[in-house]
Amino acid sequence: MFVKWQQHLCPSIMPQRPIGPPQPSTCYLKMARYPTLRRVSFNDVVHKYGAVDFQDLLGDFLAHLRDPSLSGRALHNCGENTLIAFRHIPVFHKIKFGTIKDGAIVDRIHIWPEQVDTHGRTIPARFDTVLVWTGQQLDNARGIQGGF
Repeated sequence: MFVKWQQHLCPSIMPQRPIGPPQPSTCYLKMARYPTLRRVSFNDVVHKYGAVDFQDLLGDFLAHLRDPSLSGRALHNCGENTLIAFRHIPVFHKIKFGTIKDGAIVDRIHIWPEQVDTHGRTIPARFDTVLVWTGQQLDNARGIQGGF
């Protein structure tokens, strides 16, 4: 419903493409060769970028990589006990998704910390949320149906 509403508000800027999961063979990820910032602490990721639960979710993600059969509370418990042997990460401030067929950029992801502009006004942090469809069908999936 949101997409339909948005298309009616801005029909000229909405891409004319089918809504749904991108086909893996037709899309690509475009990033800079080097990160915007090479070494950002977990503390800065939380306070400057607004990714509040970053370290907890990273632990859950690493636990899921180790044991994909875990879900829910068991995954979170395992994630809490995951040792993260680093405290800094590289950060890319822009990532683009494009199509192989015509090279058009389909989506952009933006990330930047809170900043102060030249007039002394605070520009809030931006940390885009991204849903990535891995092509897997989940038997007990809740929320978004059919992958998207």
